[in-house]
Amino acid sequence: MSMHKKQMLYQQEGKKLISVYPKDLPQLDALLSAKLRHFGFVP
Repeated sequence: MSMHKKQMLYQQEGKKLISVYPKDLPQLDALLSAKLRHFGFVP
């Protein structure tokens, strides 16, 4: 399934989706922490 299709499906269902791309892997911990905080999850 293409990333765009997946994003649209999640949006239609009212779900939040955190997209991660290969270029994000070196900073994955920081990226996920920031995105989770953005959605209101605090470790």
